[in-house]
Amino acid sequence: MNQQFHLVSDAVKQNAINFIRDLPVDQKRLLILDIKEMKRTAEQSRKM
Repeated sequence: MNQQFHLVSDAVKQNAINFIRDLPVDQKRLLILDIKEMKRTAEQSRKM
């Protein structure tokens, strides 16, 4: 399972919250939630 949300509006933030609420909690199948700032794209790096 791989899901990304780009927080550009409150509606997207709410969608992410709802997605997390619906995730199963299972001690045998742990999930990792990784929140990070977006980095430059490869195209942006080439221009630098």
